[in-house]
Amino acid sequence: MLNTSQETVQKTSQDSSTKKPIIFLKINWKPYPEFTEYEVTPHGMVRKGKYNIEAKKQKNDRYKVVIGIGKMEPGMKSRKRTTRYLDRMVAETHVPNPFNLPYVVSRDGR
Repeated sequence: MLNTSQETVQKTSQDSSTKKPIIFLKINWKPYPEFTEYEVTPHGMVRKGKYNIEAKKQKNDRYKVVIGIGKMEPGMKSRKRTTRYLDRMVAETHVPNPFNLPYVVSRDGR
């Protein structure tokens, strides 16, 4: 099993005058297999280190994540980048693949 880190997130009610219970959620972060410095949750959150990465919604109602590759070198304006679909990142990270199939196909054929 991959090295996983669990983080507890605390959510409270907006109105402090009402005595609503505090809900604790366990967030299970796992490293993305292709780029291990990025971590993904089963709920579709992505982070690199302590910084959350925002997924951009596309015209086809899917979300893309921009991933930086390599290091900044002198004279470069920006790092090399690649994109990954968020649903595939979650599936490749959290869905078991006992038959070592080469890629993920969603129920809707994407």
